[in-house]
Amino acid sequence: RIKDLGRSIFQRVVFESRPSNYVAAHLYVPKGVVVPAPAVIYVPGHGQRDGYHRHLVSYAAHGYVALNMPALGDEGKVGGGMGWSAFRARRGLG
Repeated sequence: RIKDLGRSIFQRVVFESRPSNYVAAHLYVPKGVVVPAPAVIYVPGHGQRDGYHRHLVSYAAHGYVALNMPALGDEGKVGGGMGWSAFRARRGLG
């Protein structure tokens, strides 16, 4: 599911960092981006649980592709994105 943020788009993604190790992430892409493009990998620390969102929106609005890896457990929170259980179920992994 892609969400329009005005000057950029947002999408929840899952990638395989190594065999059988899936990582849920948030991807922010500037509209009209030309590749290759500058990118930021954003790894939030502890603190404002959802405060990181404004930083990533700003990066994307200024032409940077931004990838955020939410803190462990945040992706599966109520209202959050696709957690590990949902990912496994969608892929038929049990």
